[in-house]
Amino acid sequence: METQQVDLECQPTSPTLTTASAPFNKSTDLVLRSSDMVDFHVWTVMLKEASPMFDAMLSIPQPVADPEHDVPVVHVTEDSKTLRGILELCYPMAPSIIQEKNIDVVLHIIEAALKYSMEWPVALVEQSLKELAGDQPLRVYAIAQRHRMPELAQFAAHASLRYSFPGEYCPELEDITGGAYYRLVKYHENCARAVGAVMQETAWMGRRNQYTWFSCQNVKCGPPPNGRYILEGYIPKAWFAVWMDGVLADLRKRPCKETASTTNIETVSMNLGCPNCKAKAHIDLTKFRVLLAEEVEKQLAKASTRFLNYFVAYAHQVFDQIELEFR
Repeated sequence: METQQVDLECQPTSPTLTTASAPFNKSTDLVLRSSDMVDFHVWTVMLKEASPMFDAMLSIPQPVADPEHDVPVVHVTEDSKTLRGILELCYPMAPSIIQEKNIDVVLHIIEAALKYSMEWPVALVEQSLKELAGDQPLRVYAIAQRHRMPELAQFAAHASLRYSFPGEYCPELEDITGGAYYRLVKYHENCARAVGAVMQETAWMGRRNQYTWFSCQNVKCGPPPNGRYILEGYIPKAWFAVWMDGVLADLRKRPCKETASTTNIETVSMNLGCPNCKAKAHIDLTKFRVLLAEEVEKQLAKASTRFLNYFVAYAHQVFDQIELEFR
């Protein structure tokens, strides 16, 4: 009979029991053991004050004291990184989540905080998510929708305007409803429509004589075939109209102040054939770009207000009338 040899190095090993680093390594009256076998020494009074869930759980008789610790040991489902994040929110210390840049870690902590009914820690975690929304707005929006955080959803929706929509897929989208995604689509459409019409009313530009594309007297530097972007009854030069067409196209894709304030003015300034316009174009376009960004922000504020009212109403389940207005 053949004997089957087993390669012990290939066998899964159980995690080694370790103790968390300070301040969770001192003598206390309770030990929380994470799913990856890290012991956190904690005071029950701190947990009870921070979490109604812990308060109820620790009010019932606890397991007998562990021989290694002489205090009860409670096993929790969170891993050590998540558990540390939660406990730091319960203790008088600067929580590491404030500097956390990994959205997955923040998500695990916020889900655990909600699980243990920890209200003020959730607010602190929400602030961390706002700081991450600039790079991953769609993920933060989906997280906010899933956990009913209307202000965070509004913040993330606004941050998403800096990117071409819809952007890359993220797994958190599977956790939200079609209605939640629909609201974000409508928000982008409304914002794109608002900034796309920013040149229909041009009074915000000021006096026309401060711009070379209106004041240039060179007859060879003509207007566009169809008059557009008219200010005080004057049609701009063709080169400005073509450049502005491109700016508006970019704004419809990424309807935000940043798109307007960073739009390229160097290329058009350097390549102008008209010497009169070329001498002043860069200076005048710089001034114009600042005013354009301010006007874009004003138009977005109007669109964002309607979206915020709609989403807050949705969060409280009283949105029938606002839904009709939003459409």
